Amino acid sequence: MERSNWVETWFSRVRDRTHLKVIRIPFNASAEWEMKDGWLVHKSGRFFQVVAIQWDDFHHQSHAQPILRQQEMGTLGFILNNFELLMQAKVEPGNVGGVQMAPTCQATASNMDRIHGGDAPLFSDRFTYRGKNQIYESLQSEQGSRFFRKFNRNALLLAGSREPPNENYRWVPVDAVMELLHEDCLINTDARSVLVCSPWELLVNRDPFTRESSHFARDLAASLVAPIPKPGIETELWSLRTTIHQPFITRLDELDGWQVGEESIVPISGKPFGIFQIRIEVASREVSNWDQPILSSFGEGYAELVCGRIDGVLHFLFSFQIEAGLGNAVELGPSLVIEPGEGLPKTTYVAHPNAVVLAEYKQSDEGGRFFQDISIYRLIDIGEVPDDLKLEKWLTLAEIRALLSAGGWFTNEARSALSLLLPWL
Repeated sequence: MERSNWVETWFSRVRDRTHLKVIRIPFNASAEWEMKDGWLVHKSGRFFQVVAIQWDDFHHQSHAQPILRQQEMGTLGFILNNFELLMQAKVEPGNVGGVQMAPTCQATASNMDRIHGGDAPLFSDRFTYRGKNQIYESLQSEQGSRFFRKFNRNALLLAGSREPPNENYRWVPVDAVMELLHEDCLINTDARSVLVCSPWELLVNRDPFTRESSHFARDLAASLVAPIPKPGIETELWSLRTTIHQPFITRLDELDGWQVGEESIVPISGKPFGIFQIRIEVASREVSNWDQPILSSFGEGYAELVCGRIDGVLHFLFSFQIEAGLGNAVELGPSLVIEPGEGLPKTTYVAHPNAVVLAEYKQSDEGGRFFQDISIYRLIDIGEVPDDLKLEKWLTLAEIRALLSAGGWFTNEARSALSLLLPWL
């Protein structure tokens, strides 16, 4: 899809000012990171660590991998004013295209505490406490296959005044933001998470999903007000969580199946990802240069969100996603998900006889930790749900909305897939 002209003009100006430069370096060339007690850590003891974990699956098969351990919580938040969002054109070393739209505030606690020696992220002071202008907050997980028990605070604030942002910020009408959600690698995964989790009725000046009068929009609106069954799917998830084998942290140099070298930590099998050290130079960030580890996957990921009608009501199909790094052990994932680097699926719901692909886009994962990791997302309508699929995990939008508000029930990939619905909002 061709990118909107105003977006490309804005991004081009940001690129011209920032002069982003990223190069790979050996681990021992870093001035800030070191191998210590078998982990790759920052000399301050803050930011994040690259550690190793081991765990057994339900079949008693042992697995091991490196993983990002960030014990502090990140803050992701939008400022909203008169149905416009303060969007940030954020430059990250791993972004596809260098620049992507991000929340008003996207910051780690280390950056907010200025551990890097530079300025605090702009607007981060607005999100350090829960004031009267904060209208929503929840804790949501990061990718459990890449992060170890990592959560981010997702928040929405009302602007007390409409202060003029600097050149990296722009007020954008909510409806315009929603239209951009079907463009490739434009709105980053953190922004998608906050938009999906925020109360939809507060984002738009109308009843949710009444923007247009199409059949699908009417089905979405009806699904949002459908009765919520009791007990909900939470009971089943809580029960499953008690059966999961907990992983334990170990040393990188004790990892089976991985090679820890001077320039990389890579799997002997050649997939799914590796860890590398990079040096970054960039203008108009809190600091102008630094180096850090970054995760790079060896191939694209894939996710499908399937919808269909049960007794005339639109439902969405989810899977139980068990990932070693999830703090909740298991959460609801998309109907089908393949992690980047694992290879594309052999069969998908597109093969269903009544399948219609309603939306498809590519998204790159957050560019501060992942180097141009891309996944393909599809929204697929299969019409009436056949009897053989009715025993799967189908939820109405009303159930989804309640779980999103509570936090901790949907994976990062599921929230990104659900963002495909927001252009109809």
